[in-house]
Amino acid sequence: TPRQILLSSVWITLMGLLVIYVNKALSVEQLRSVFFIYFISASLSNGVCFRKEKRDQNPGKNQTFFIIFWVILAVQALIIFSGNFSFTAPIAQAFGCTPIELDRYACILIFGFSFIVRSLSFKRRSL
Repeated sequence: TPRQILLSSVWITLMGLLVIYVNKALSVEQLRSVFFIYFISASLSNGVCFRKEKRDQNPGKNQTFFIIFWVILAVQALIIFSGNFSFTAPIAQAFGCTPIELDRYACILIFGFSFIVRSLSFKRRSL
């Protein structure tokens, strides 16, 4: 519904701004990496939340979607952390990413995946 789209857009925007604010002490290159992590995780959580049928949200019933989900997440981690090694640094440079700390990476993923919690709580209230 238009209301869900509006609320989802506002949520993703506010979380994105919060991620940038929390990480404002980082360099511009690191902020690009932070936003890249957030954007991919928010996009993936959006894909989980807006499956057409309830069964599509269940990993056991829709294995293809969740395989693709984990592959995208793994490729994103490879892109971010490839800058740590000289032989894979060109991969990170191609995406304009700089390696960041693992704990910061996990925190940003939590911000991105918070959309799943928000969306599922909204669906429960509308039932």
